Amino acid sequence: MKPLAGPDAELLALSAELDACDQKICAIYDLAGEDADDDDLEEAARPLGDRQEAILARLESLRATTPAGILARARSLAIHAGAGEFDLSISDQTYAGLLTKLLLRDALLCSGLPLPSALLPGGAA
Repeated sequence: MKPLAGPDAELLALSAELDACDQKICAIYDLAGEDADDDDLEEAARPLGDRQEAILARLESLRATTPAGILARARSLAIHAGAGEFDLSISDQTYAGLLTKLLLRDALLCSGLPLPSALLPGGAA
């Protein structure tokens, strides 16, 4: 695959990797069947979850500056929310909450609108 170029190249690549991790975690649970041991499933998914945390830490420091970057953030949120963990509280405590916060922040910054304090780094939810 050709490396991405442009102002949001890193964000696009990391978002795609985050999405792939989410899809692989879902596949682990989907393929296991109803009789699978939850501890075994969590252990199998742990490396992917660890990678997601590292990706999210980096994504938090990046700002989407193009429509493609904002769409990548929205896609990551939709893929993650589709896994059943849907929480739109703007909180750094959940993946969906953090992805929502980053999407809203970047959309507002691209539009030139002011940011509410909850979307500023370290802002209260």
